[in-house]
This record gives sequence, structure tokens and C-alpha cells, in this order.
Amino acid sequence: MTGRRQTWIGFGIKSIVMLALLFSTMAWFRNHYRIGLVGGIPCLPARMYLYRLTSAMEVGRGDQVVFKTDTRTAPRFPVGAHFVKLLQCLPGDEVEVDQACHVRCTGPDGPFYESELESGVLKILGKSCGDFAAKYRIPPGNFFVVGTYPHSYDSRYWGLVHSEQVLGKVVWSLWGYDSKTRDKEVAELMAAGKKSHVH
Repeated sequence: MTGRRQTWIGFGIKSIVMLALLFSTMAWFRNHYRIGLVGGIPCLPARMYLYRLTSAMEVGRGDQVVFKTDTRTAPRFPVGAHFVKLLQCLPGDEVEVDQACHVRCTGPDGPFYESELESGVLKILGKSCGDFAAKYRIPPGNFFVVGTYPHSYDSRYWGLVHSEQVLGKVVWSLWGYDSKTRDKEVAELMAAGKKSHVH
């Protein structure tokens, strides 16, 4: 009986230690990481992703950043919605949008990002190229973010992400999303008039 009781005591202690390690690991994970899910149509090739909670000081060019929206994306998207975009331009870079819808970002070594304002997004917004024509240098604590798929609603249209909006950066895409599927879903939503779901 004594041997059996000691065996159960040892098992109980090991179980408690294992549970303590499990809960501490889960607590650590929750304090450092989040899983994000794109509710509408993604502007990047992932629908689900793992991101690390971080400050704006720890993000850089080429990172996929997660941030909270503000009033500039309303009413299509509520204030505080979570967006994930590709960070293309940093403080000190110069952004220019011309009358022909061409977008260029220039850094210390010359232009490194160029794109166009998209006719589909302009139509949804009821705007023209001239409405977005501007030339400015990105101030400290601000970032220019974009999507890589068509119809991305990003810094080209509503402006810069401020440092206090940044929540973290993506470290792993959990659920891929191909461009053909996206094109099909965009066409279906546009036909149904659900334009606000495209971001």
C-alpha cells in the first residue's frame, strides 16, 4: 500500500508541475502573440495569421503590420477595426501621388515603391486621381502601408498609420489565400453591392 500511495503522490506532483508549466506557457503566449482573422476579403495573401504584439519602434520596411483603424476609414470600417498591411514607407521618405494616379515613395537611395491608384477603389469612393494628388515627407512616428492585392484600401487613400495605432507585426501566415480566389470573391461582392467588405 505504501508503494502504491507514493506512486500516486509522485504522479500527482508531476501532474501539478506539468499543468503549471502549461498555464505559464499559455499566459506567456497570450502576453506576446495574437491570432488574427481577416473577416472580409484580404489585401495580402493570407486570411489567418499569427502576429507578435509590439510597438511601432520594432517594425520596419517590409513587415506586415497589424494596426487599429481610426475615423479615416469610417464609415466603411468601424473605428478600432484591425487591419493588416505591408509597411512600405518610413519616416523621412517622400510620398508623391500625381494627377495621373501614379504613386511613388522615395527614400534616401531613390524610389523603392511605385503603384497606381486603382480605378475600382476610386469608383467605390466616388473620387478621382486629382482628389488624392499630393507630395509630402512622412513625419516621425508615421508609416505608409499598402496591400499587395487589387482593391486594397490603404495609405494611398486614407493616409498614414500613426505609431499609436500599431499593435504588432505578422510572424507567420496560418491560412494562405490565393489571388484567383480573391478575384472571384471580389467580383461576387461587387456584383452584390457589398463594397465595404473589400479592403
